[in-house]
Amino acid sequence: MKKTTLLPLSALLFCALHLNAQPKLDTKPLALEGDIASHLVAGVDQFLLDELAASVAKRSAYWDRDFSSHEAYVKSVEPNRKRLAHILGLRDARTAIAGLSFNARTDAPALVGQTDRITIHAVSWPAFRDVTGTGLLLEPRGRDVVANVVAIPDSGQIPEQIAGLALGLTPELQYARRL
Repeated sequence: MKKTTLLPLSALLFCALHLNAQPKLDTKPLALEGDIASHLVAGVDQFLLDELAASVAKRSAYWDRDFSSHEAYVKSVEPNRKRLAHILGLRDARTAIAGLSFNARTDAPALVGQTDRITIHAVSWPAFRDVTGTGLLLEPRGRDVVANVVAIPDSGQIPEQIAGLALGLTPELQYARRL
């Protein structure tokens, strides 16, 4: 390469590197003390708390509930239920079920536990298309069923723990078996 070409190219490269370190117009360098990730998390947390607080005031604009009858109420909240299902990604039509299937195998019966108050069975049900739900059916012994409850454990728990079948939770946290 000729010296006449190399000199202007070197000068251009030097200027470009020097200018690259300069802040853009109407900006300034980020100068946070401490962990930047912690600042980001704290900012997101504050934003979400502010949005949650503001949602209470905005809630009435999204709900038009009709309390005149059960049927009227169900009809009045249907748009909200559809919107929530969409937000949660529940866009497939649910499969109608006639009942739960007991999950029994040759090495594991459907009955997974019982006390003097409840019997507990492993069950499954069709959810949609090829997706199946599984869980535990807790039925009262010696008394009538008064309600159907879906008890969902915390992310760090398993259904057997809230039903009192597995170790890991103190008895007062085993709420499913007391329902």
